[in-house]
Amino acid sequence: MAYREPPLDRPYALRVKGEGAPFAHVDAATLEKLRAQLTREHPGDRSYWLDAATLQWLGEAGLDPELVAELAERIARRPPDEGGVEIEWLRAGPVPAAAPGSEKD
Repeated sequence: MAYREPPLDRPYALRVKGEGAPFAHVDAATLEKLRAQLTREHPGDRSYWLDAATLQWLGEAGLDPELVAELAERIARRPPDEGGVEIEWLRAGPVPAAAPGSEKD
């Protein structure tokens, strides 16, 4: 997959933990929605476990339908015995302000 510059209005990338290329870029509000709804293992944690039930719940809570579809595709690509996928977020390029909640990280 060729590298693409992240859109300026979506400076955060989501990727499957342990894989290189991001599969989506999100804006600060979307990232904050994910961070608020999902559990971190520790304050600096940037990864979250997602399964089909959690994804359905996020969709019902108003997460962007295109992102829900992309996350569902990532879950579907995993072996069935894994039951889900661990995603992580990272800064995708120059970021004008601190990441949401980073003052707590």
